Amino acid sequence: MHCDVTKDSHVENVVNTAISLHGKLDIMFNNAGITGKYDTAISSIEREDFKKVIDVNLYGGFLGAKHAARVMIPKKKGCILFTSSVVSVSYGGFPHPYSASKHAVVGLTKNLAVELGQYGIRVNCISPAGMPTPLAARTMGVVDLKQVQESILAAANLKGVMVDCNDVAEAASYLGSEESKFVSGLNLVVDGGYSLRNAVEDRPATPLLANPTLGQIKAHYEEKTKKFKAKTLIQNSVANSIFPRIMGCRTAKEAWNRLKVEYQGSDRTKQMRILNLKRDFESLSMQEDDSIAKYSDRISLIVNKIKLLGEDFPNNKIIEKVLMTLPERFESKISFEACKDVHHVLQN
Repeated sequence: MHCDVTKDSHVENVVNTAISLHGKLDIMFNNAGITGKYDTAISSIEREDFKKVIDVNLYGGFLGAKHAARVMIPKKKGCILFTSSVVSVSYGGFPHPYSASKHAVVGLTKNLAVELGQYGIRVNCISPAGMPTPLAARTMGVVDLKQVQESILAAANLKGVMVDCNDVAEAASYLGSEESKFVSGLNLVVDGGYSLRNAVEDRPATPLLANPTLGQIKAHYEEKTKKFKAKTLIQNSVANSIFPRIMGCRTAKEAWNRLKVEYQGSDRTKQMRILNLKRDFESLSMQEDDSIAKYSDRISLIVNKIKLLGEDFPNNKIIEKVLMTLPERFESKISFEACKDVHHVLQN
């Protein structure tokens, strides 16, 4: 059954259909979610981008809970589940709309647990860390789900355990079963301890002395926040497709070493990769339905991979590539926005 979770009538129809087919609704699992535009700079977020993520991730879940409660309250029994995210308990380098929506889902869960508890209805949410899904693969710029799984394992706190989507399914099964009959208002984090490791500093900041000076207060603040500033700087310095692969790293050195292993390998392998990437660059062409922004992202991905392998790539080759492969519709003029997209490639 097709359902747009942002439309009240669609969600109402889903619940009504379940009632007509089965006579009751035991569990409502609000699992729909999107990351939205993968750009973490607040200056680049438009109203529509923000609204779309909130509508799906938060308002969609709200509608599901609203119509589930409508049929559960008279029965004095039921279970409502939401999917939040590890970003609700730990910084993960995700876009602001996504993080805001997932924090809000946790708040909604707790509010509903209090309101609906009097009717015997339990309300909980699940906050997974990275999972090997097609969505995660697209975000990371890879195709193989095994590669996504290995990347998640490398960043994990709990070593030797290969996470998969069944881990979230098991959490949902537990919260929806009678085994959790006295559990309500819980945000069940399924992350192998990742959020605990990433919520604290590697080394505690030196405590402030009594009656500190303004200089000492400033230095103390900078010491406390330097880890998070470093992660932000790394994030802003690499392509969006690369950052999710290193967001679990605690230091810049750890991130660099992980990228070296992934992109370099032996010297022979490194040279072969550089050669193949240069061939990919030469064969790259702009499709008729491409925008300058989309095309520049594809160029940026290849150029960044070459640079990560330690190979210099001159800017004039990038500009020449863009100008020589433009379709006819761009030959008469290049807009200001297009120039900005080319500049973005050069910066990366």
